[in-house]
Amino acid sequence: MAVVHQDQSDLIQDGSYISRKAVTITPSRDDHGKVLSCIASHPELQNERLRSVHLNVHDLLTSITCKSIGSFPATKLSFQLVGGTGQADNIPLRANISSKRSVLDDKLFDSEGTITIHPNIERHGKYIYCYASLEKHIVGFKFAKVIVYGQPEGIKITSPVDLYDGIEVNVTCKAVNGYPAPHIHWYIGTRNLTEDSSLNISENKAGRYDAESTLTLIPTRYDHGKRLLCEAVQPTILQARSVNQSLVLNIYYHPVVSITARHLTSNKASGTTELVVICEADANPPVITFGWLCNETVVSNDSNNNILTETLREDATLTYLRSSI
Repeated sequence: MAVVHQDQSDLIQDGSYISRKAVTITPSRDDHGKVLSCIASHPELQNERLRSVHLNVHDLLTSITCKSIGSFPATKLSFQLVGGTGQADNIPLRANISSKRSVLDDKLFDSEGTITIHPNIERHGKYIYCYASLEKHIVGFKFAKVIVYGQPEGIKITSPVDLYDGIEVNVTCKAVNGYPAPHIHWYIGTRNLTEDSSLNISENKAGRYDAESTLTLIPTRYDHGKRLLCEAVQPTILQARSVNQSLVLNIYYHPVVSITARHLTSNKASGTTELVVICEADANPPVITFGWLCNETVVSNDSNNNILTETLREDATLTYLRSSI
């Protein structure tokens, strides 16, 4: 079974975590009746929570009929799946064969053969031959090419490890072994970035299509922590289906600093006022050390609460210094 794992997300609600993880599966008929289980474990707890579902996979079968009209004696029909380069690649197919008097001439016979096959990817591009034989000699044949429509078997995003605010990068997404060729779309949240991407489509040895899209991305600090989604869509298929993969953006950016101040106490007798000055820095990675300067003189450079021990003049300024990140 093809399985694509998504990243886990954790949200805090009413003082506790709600954790979510999704997988996209592509079941085959061999997976019918199997058990799909989800296990939730906690590093601080012994017991686990498990929930399971039984897979009920509906098998899509296709019937192919071959007819021979007006022969004597009745024509013998046989089927073969032909593909590859050697005789060993040719596979006989079991068929339901019947013969009856011809509707055109009751002295002749009409023969009909029907096969039922599962149109899986391995049979894509091969040929089904119907042979008509009289007294062990092949007197004619017809063939049809097997074309199996389906979404890609896999999809993968490749991104640089380090992303920096305002620095352009290329992110690629590749979807393989689909038919027909899929379109690839890009999103950050609900924002569609597809116009900033290019698409390259190639046909593989199996006669199916690989699609690779390259997104030109200029990340910003506002995108940090958001999910970049690559989606491969095949709109020509009935009930258009898609596969996708995503990654959480980790964007490095310099500190954006804000300073606020508020009155703490006021001594009317001495005419002095105490202020609490708060410096906040938004950065990735987070700021771990703050430094304070008063008129270019270092007051303190540790990350604890700082108290000015001297009286500031009315026109004095207090400046923030980024000492380390």
